[in-house]
Amino acid sequence: MQSKICVLQVIPNLDVSGASQGCVDVANFLSEKNYNSYILTHSGPKSIEVKDSNEKVFYAPVNSKNPLKIFLNAIKIIQLIKKLNITIVHARSRAPAWSSYFACALTGAKFITTFHGTYNFSNPLKKYYNSIMLKTNGTIAISEFINDHINNCYPTKNYNIRTIARGIDLNFFDPNNVKAHQVELIIKEFNIDYDAIKILLAGRITGWKGHKLLLQAISTIIKKTNHKFEIIFVGPDENYKLKNSLNVQIIGESMNRLPHISNIQFKDINSEVLLIQLDLNGLGVSRGSACASGAQKPSHVLQAMNIDSKFINNHLRFSFGWTTQTGDGSKAADIVMKAVKEIQ
Repeated sequence: MQSKICVLQVIPNLDVSGASQGCVDVANFLSEKNYNSYILTHSGPKSIEVKDSNEKVFYAPVNSKNPLKIFLNAIKIIQLIKKLNITIVHARSRAPAWSSYFACALTGAKFITTFHGTYNFSNPLKKYYNSIMLKTNGTIAISEFINDHINNCYPTKNYNIRTIARGIDLNFFDPNNVKAHQVELIIKEFNIDYDAIKILLAGRITGWKGHKLLLQAISTIIKKTNHKFEIIFVGPDENYKLKNSLNVQIIGESMNRLPHISNIQFKDINSEVLLIQLDLNGLGVSRGSACASGAQKPSHVLQAMNIDSKFINNHLRFSFGWTTQTGDGSKAADIVMKAVKEIQ
């Protein structure tokens, strides 16, 4: 016998975020327990992970913050509430929460939200926009930290908030399910050093998950120890702006090469601009070998190595000689980071 409870989750995209995974997990759990469950989203690869997705997942531009689209999305939600006999609408982001709020107000369906993060607000209007996540029959905070954030930043009303910690599939992360040959393939593919201390940060590359902070911390730590470190970022990297700001590559790093010369690629900075800035800060580097001095064309060596043409003018050559002393490398790194920051 089918339950009378019928849930519609509304989420901007079913991508690789924790919010999306939670949405999929809840939908599949409800279906397994014989509850009616549906999802309204804009798009995303995780839609195929929803059981009976062709019948359970609907699409609309619920990722948009455009007021007109928010209004049209509210009409779409009203239609789904009536067609599917929805009793609970669960919004997982602010824009779809506004649509859901009005739809529930007009139909009598219960309205709940999940507060997934610390939404920024720089003015009262932005704070009011965020507060829709609390104008509900119940709000889920994914952690005690988020619960405290809500109470500290939105303290004027007695909201109905409950902390429900986000869960994970322990079977998926069971190390016993990982085969030895899979580990060896990963070590070989990414040239991982057995002897290095490895720090793994799992998560989408975004501006607020700590990727830059980790790099800044390691740059300080390596000055105080002789240990070798490897930082491993695991997760989607569609944030190209941030990825490029992190992506400094030593060309031919994994190959046998002269140890005193490094050609380093700075993807988001023109090397001529950086060369001048480094010179002003007291560090002498070059754009190529001495025999190619003054050449205006891209390095034929880099071209032969199939370096992406978009970044072929984003390289600098760092050389160490007999006069180089212990600590000079760290000093040079500090100057480079300062120069990059000044340019950005």
